[in-house]
Amino acid sequence: MKRITLLLLTGFVLLCSPVLPLKASETPSLNSRQDVTVYVTKTGDKYHRGECSYLRQSKIAMSKKKAIAASYGACSRCKP
Repeated sequence: MKRITLLLLTGFVLLCSPVLPLKASETPSLNSRQDVTVYVTKTGDKYHRGECSYLRQSKIAMSKKKAIAASYGACSRCKP
């Protein structure tokens, strides 16, 4: 009986304790994911990872954030 009471009390305490927010360093920010380097081509309208097979000879590096701002879309194959 004491064991069941202790388990119920422990569960109640865990459920009722306040949830503390994560520190900024513990959560990936949207900006950090957009600061990665992606590649565009002279004639294309998509951005790619460096190893994407859809990239041809022209391979222009830029940040993902700049590529999105310049109206490039994500490649459907490499999904950068």
